[in-house]
Amino acid sequence: MDEEETEHTEAFGDVADQSEDALEQTEEKIEADFEQKFSRKHREKKSDKKYKEKKYKNKIKKKFKGKEDQKAFGSLYNFDIGGFAMDAAPINFTVEGPEFNTDANPEEDTIHIFKDGNYEITFFMDILANSALANFAIFRNNTQINESKFSFVSEDTIQTTLGKTIHTELEENDVISVRTINTSSPNVGYEPPTIRYLNAALTVKLLNGKDL
Repeated sequence: MDEEETEHTEAFGDVADQSEDALEQTEEKIEADFEQKFSRKHREKKSDKKYKEKKYKNKIKKKFKGKEDQKAFGSLYNFDIGGFAMDAAPINFTVEGPEFNTDANPEEDTIHIFKDGNYEITFFMDILANSALANFAIFRNNTQINESKFSFVSEDTIQTTLGKTIHTELEENDVISVRTINTSSPNVGYEPPTIRYLNAALTVKLLNGKDL
């Protein structure tokens, strides 16, 4: 190989090396740009996701802020032989159930309301009776809630379950009870009717407070 060919070969080799270096640098640059772009998009996407999650959580938090105070419920139960239905007498309870913003008092057979609002009141009990008729109702303080009245009538010995569910507006310091309005026993005459109740359950639940 003469001197001129050697120079051409070395020059070509230098150009090839430079081209390889340039290609490699270009590839590295493209890869770096891609990684940077992908990383930025990933960070933006992640940041956007966190922002949306935070926004949603704040929205939920705002929606339910202070709503814990809007809850109210209470319950009274009698798992034993409760007693006999007597005119104007309250239904007897022996055990208080879960309560919040109320005071369920088995000694007084009442549930004391601490929060204004619209409530659902439910009462049920089992009845064992001979020939008899009886009327019952849920009372707010000492006043009968008209729509809460329910009745029992039988000409024979019977066992059954009866009660009522109502929605009504209550105010702070209202007292809820269930009472026998009156009883009679047509087929017995002057003798008092034999109406025994057991497994009684009285519950109150706030549906919505006035400041909701």
